[in-house]
Amino acid sequence: MGAGETFRSNSIFPGMALGESAQNVTLTADNQVVNPGRLPFLRLTSDSATSTARTFVLTSGSVDGQVLSIVLVGASSKACELASSGNVTMTGGTWTAAVGDTLTLQWDQISAIWREKGRGVVAATYTSGRYTPTVTAGTNVVSGSAISSFYIQVGTIVYVNIQSLVVVTTAALTASIISFDLPIASNIGATTDVCGVAARLSATGTDYSVGTVSGVIATDLARVDFNANTTASSIMCVTFSYSII
Repeated sequence: MGAGETFRSNSIFPGMALGESAQNVTLTADNQVVNPGRLPFLRLTSDSATSTARTFVLTSGSVDGQVLSIVLVGASSKACELASSGNVTMTGGTWTAAVGDTLTLQWDQISAIWREKGRGVVAATYTSGRYTPTVTAGTNVVSGSAISSFYIQVGTIVYVNIQSLVVVTTAALTASIISFDLPIASNIGATTDVCGVAARLSATGTDYSVGTVSGVIATDLARVDFNANTTASSIMCVTFSYSII
């Protein structure tokens, strides 16, 4: 390049190499079209915890060789996905992203394809501990008192075990309800967001009283439905899992 000459390139622009420019996009609908423009960094947020409900589609790149880094940020329970189809080809298949996950693509102008260069996955959260659940007596239940309770969290899924004394009003296989709060808060949107089983000890020579565990949408509780077969104070063992939403 001689004196006084100016370097020009259609493939280099401010922010592309230095990472000074970014685009923030909130995914609020499925199959939402996202145009990264000429920017090298796409920061996504999602309003859904279901990745398949927040699939997004990329428009074509702006220049041959354009590198695009994508990251999902926001509330830990949110998710989204980008399918390996159309103008996107990924060696790892569909990118199903949890918060903190990253994806790097490069635009191939000749083939009109975004090609995957790499992806990063945030390690799942692992926690565990004991807690004392608040017990809510429902139909035919006089009282409940938790004896021992503990939980394990793996990512956004929580596994819970509870042992509680339960006293009921009427036996004879009477429909009964007792509920427990959760060790880690969740915004339950459907009864099936919580799932599990329970068993209550009964008198010697009598079958156990078994039950099912489901979620309570209005109060975010784990509800146990069972048929009581003894009015005596008896131990109930409850095990269930749920998703942090």
